[in-house]
Amino acid sequence: MLLVLMDEDPEYIGMVSAYVRTTEHIERFEMKSYTSREQGFAFLQQVREPYLLLVTNAFFPLPEWAFQHSRGYLLLLSDSPAVSEVLEFPILFKYQPLHALFAQIIAHYNAYCAGSLLRGRHEAEVIAVYSASGGTGKTVFSLNLAKQSAFLGQDAFYLNLEWLNSASCVLPQTGNDTFARVIYYAKSNPKQLPAKIGQLIHYHPTYKFSYFEPLACIDEADEMTKDDVSAILDAVLSLGSFKRIVIDLDSNLHPRMVSALERCHTLYWLIVDDPQHVSKAEMLLNRLRQKHSLLRPDVLSKARLIVNKHTGTTVHAMDALGLHLAEPLPYIPQWKSLHKADQLLHASDFQDQVMKLLKEEDSGSAVKHGV
Repeated sequence: MLLVLMDEDPEYIGMVSAYVRTTEHIERFEMKSYTSREQGFAFLQQVREPYLLLVTNAFFPLPEWAFQHSRGYLLLLSDSPAVSEVLEFPILFKYQPLHALFAQIIAHYNAYCAGSLLRGRHEAEVIAVYSASGGTGKTVFSLNLAKQSAFLGQDAFYLNLEWLNSASCVLPQTGNDTFARVIYYAKSNPKQLPAKIGQLIHYHPTYKFSYFEPLACIDEADEMTKDDVSAILDAVLSLGSFKRIVIDLDSNLHPRMVSALERCHTLYWLIVDDPQHVSKAEMLLNRLRQKHSLLRPDVLSKARLIVNKHTGTTVHAMDALGLHLAEPLPYIPQWKSLHKADQLLHASDFQDQVMKLLKEEDSGSAVKHGV
């Protein structure tokens, strides 16, 4: 897609051009930029291919034909953070983070243009994090997976499907309850969700991964079906923007868990080395192996058992559970008395082990197709 940026500020144009060249957007856009009103509009009048025009208010008023050009889609960039409700010609805040700006650009185009959707070319690896019982550290591990993936330069998406979202103490919230809107589209019009989803994704400016805001009404999580989760996952995958999707799950077999477990490429099954956790894991695994209607049999072949809160020695025979045993995650004493929730993402020993797991994943397996 031809992307034309018109702005009087050469520094802003340079910043946007560099961003497009150095991100996955280089696969989506051929970019042209103009600081001259005359040169920019002269170029557009000669263009014969579809284009997307970003123009700042420095060039207002626009010629009337710019609003009517059959091959062009117009987005207005404003110095003010106010967002327009005029759907035909959306007004976006110029100085927001470029990651967020381009997510809005793509979402608006996909939602309101009749042509092919703008997609990247990434084929994401889907990782599900699960356990037979609570208290194993799934959310801390999942958040660190997303954070460390981003550190490796792999655009990551964190999807929390818990009934009570444990990540809400770490992830910034706007109060807009965007995940509820995602679920609404998944239920009411799943085919439209890929075009809408870019506007509903949030980006963590510190940890550099994307996510949905936690649900404000937890009952909506219980109402999700397997098809809802599948539609949401398909929509995120359809963006082609992520190398890794990390799904943080509850310790049950609700349909939304089953959908994620069956759709993932890799399943990290967490356990703590104590009698209660080992006994529950054993009972659940035996049940799953006996009753295939609960979960597709091939799911357990994707599982890697990880002992969390490991102190250096293992008391129970983990190999008896019949899952591939991965390297353990260390016990972090300072997490017993946290002053800030984000300390959970800053333990170097834990991060090192997560990084090791990710590098093993990258080197040891190719992403499978047809999720």
